[in-house]
Amino acid sequence: MPFQVKAAIFDVYHTLVTPMARGSIKEALRARGITSGTPGYAELCDGSAEGRLLADLGLDRDAANRTLLTRPLPTIDELAAALPGPRGRVSSPDVLAEARELFDMMIDGCVLSPGAAEALESLSALGVRIGLLSNINSISARVITRLGLDRWSSATVLSCDVGCCKPDLPIFRAAVARLGAPASDVVMVGDSWTSDVVGALRAGLRAIWLDRNDDPVAQMIVAGRAGELAPRDAEGTPRFAAEGRAMVARWFPVALDQVERELAGAADGVPASVAGVRRIGSLAEIAAAPEAML
Repeated sequence: MPFQVKAAIFDVYHTLVTPMARGSIKEALRARGITSGTPGYAELCDGSAEGRLLADLGLDRDAANRTLLTRPLPTIDELAAALPGPRGRVSSPDVLAEARELFDMMIDGCVLSPGAAEALESLSALGVRIGLLSNINSISARVITRLGLDRWSSATVLSCDVGCCKPDLPIFRAAVARLGAPASDVVMVGDSWTSDVVGALRAGLRAIWLDRNDDPVAQMIVAGRAGELAPRDAEGTPRFAAEGRAMVARWFPVALDQVERELAGAADGVPASVAGVRRIGSLAEIAAAPEAML
């Protein structure tokens, strides 16, 4: 079969980029005198560089995410001023200085994921145009240039610039338009089932799911051979096995039916070809055999 894919869009964090390890974050925080008693400590340990700032403003991450991820806020001062905190403003300039240091620390702690450079290089050698698509704030987006990912990218589309997040259709359509290829000739590669795979399918793209076993939804899906995302019942509808249902009940108590409908291709125009989604465990699989992957 002729090689058909004209462009490949990659998620950034947790796909091409591996964030700073939790243990390393804790060590770096301890060296700065930031301990478990510091407001925002748990969020910082989870890799949210904005955690200390949000705690000072009286916000949790979920409350701030819409602003953080969908507005261009390239400096800490702009970011802090834009957040709708109940306290209105940070308690002191020291908090802003600390936030700058924490963002720099976590950006510097990121590395390219195993196989990322090789996958991008092998696809580029085949003439496949590369795009980057990320739900990301403006400051953390610096990791793209720091790790040199921009040298491969023909189209970098970020939620903070577009004003919406994956899995919303407009952000996928923006990436496809900038790559100049029909959606059917574009593949999305990402680690998030909901944001990357379902979002891509809704937009008419193909999808490669990088299953790192750290996405709660991914862990719920009982996978067989590559591309077979869940066992099907007598009517042909994919269903979670008992252990998968137990997992999803903890994280998404009302989402079982919705996710199963997505697997079946019955919700929001998701095509019925979900069984054709390719599932990989490492980007090295793309690097080793890009034609077979796509």
